[in-house]
Amino acid sequence: MECSVYLGEPAVLERAFTSYDDDVGMTIASEELVSCAVEAQNELMEAFALVRPQTICTWSPAFTVVFSILFWRFSDGDRRRDAPWAQDCDLVDTYLSPQTVARLASQASTIVLDDLNRAFAEAEHLGDEWIQDFNDFRDMASEWLDLLARAAERKQGLAIAVWD
Repeated sequence: MECSVYLGEPAVLERAFTSYDDDVGMTIASEELVSCAVEAQNELMEAFALVRPQTICTWSPAFTVVFSILFWRFSDGDRRRDAPWAQDCDLVDTYLSPQTVARLASQASTIVLDDLNRAFAEAEHLGDEWIQDFNDFRDMASEWLDLLARAAERKQGLAIAVWD
């Protein structure tokens, strides 16, 4: 499975995902992310779970909250769809309102990924395909954290569509 991620004004995202008129529907551009493969997201969560006990990070709960919402399939979290239109749209896997994006970006700003470098160096097995070392982990997590920060700065919503 692959995902596409879209940032935009809530009304624009709603029109794009609920209207199939060629002039409106899906005219928004997706964000270019390396980790759009759902399996990559799973590896990110597994890698963090593996190294988390080997390090003391005051921001670990923030990482867990942020990525559990983004990658709810691989956590104890529930699917998040902050608008009625998103709940009715099969294509939208996750929709975060600008308020939720701002809250998550605030929590994400406390995360210092470099704190995990040593724990990753000592880990024997991290992932099967996507996460081979700390750099892979940092790059993947950073692109999602940067995306949240960008959306919060612009006061935009965030929609994740999953394609089977």
